[in-house]
Amino acid sequence: MQNKTFNYYKFLQDKAVRNFTSDYLLLNAETYEAYQIDFPFRATFYGIGINYGAETSTCKIGSKDYFIGQGSLITIGPGIVSQWQNDFNTKNETLLFNENILKEFNFSFLKKLPFFLPGGNHVVQIESGEVEKLLLLFSGIKAFINHPDVVSAMIYGMLKYLYELHTKSLHRQDLSVSEQVTWKFNELLAKYFIEHKSVNFYASKLNITPKYLSEILVESMGKSAKELINDHILWEAKSCLKQTTMTIQEISFWLGFEEPSYFVRMFKKSEGITPLAYRNAV
Repeated sequence: MQNKTFNYYKFLQDKAVRNFTSDYLLLNAETYEAYQIDFPFRATFYGIGINYGAETSTCKIGSKDYFIGQGSLITIGPGIVSQWQNDFNTKNETLLFNENILKEFNFSFLKKLPFFLPGGNHVVQIESGEVEKLLLLFSGIKAFINHPDVVSAMIYGMLKYLYELHTKSLHRQDLSVSEQVTWKFNELLAKYFIEHKSVNFYASKLNITPKYLSEILVESMGKSAKELINDHILWEAKSCLKQTTMTIQEISFWLGFEEPSYFVRMFKKSEGITPLAYRNAV
């Protein structure tokens, strides 16, 4: 997807922070509070955040709602659309970076880390001791913020630790069949939503009936499979409308619709306004 007109990473670099290299940025609660974005935006970066305060909030990553509380570890990769509450001001430390900072390492593994991929588990709860260790890593990066080579090594080490934490979190969870199906559905949806919009496709991939899939999703997420498919498509559309100069027709075709008119009707039915009106809304 081309013609980007809004880049969150560059926005923060220009507005929120000074004297940083282009390869990494450190943010905190004050940054989020001062420079909030009120629409879903697509990441062009890798992001790692740790919440250490008692305040709570919610966010939406890849069209999935997440609760953010004390001990929430948040990870986002390039191409993932997210939106944060307007009052998101919980105590946190956040690192944004691009793969160039790891050029001295074999950074191909970045594209394989599941928590950075669309449909991944982008928010997990970690224990207080693990939070403290991550905060020490953030402190180390702050201490050497103007030494890219040192920061690079610290980020590489942090990624290894994150993989350990996510693996540990998975083993901690005794997932029911319904939870496993829900998790896998979200992964598949993020991967195939452009080409496949029918419930039958996802049910077939999961080796269950469409009816059973929707029953599970209504119980676990409060919406049917079809509603969740449509939600994800609209989520991606909103990012395109606000973040690019693509025409409505171009967005429609990119999302896999043969007829732009169908996309427009679907958007208006859900949002109450046309895609163009959404784009022009302040």
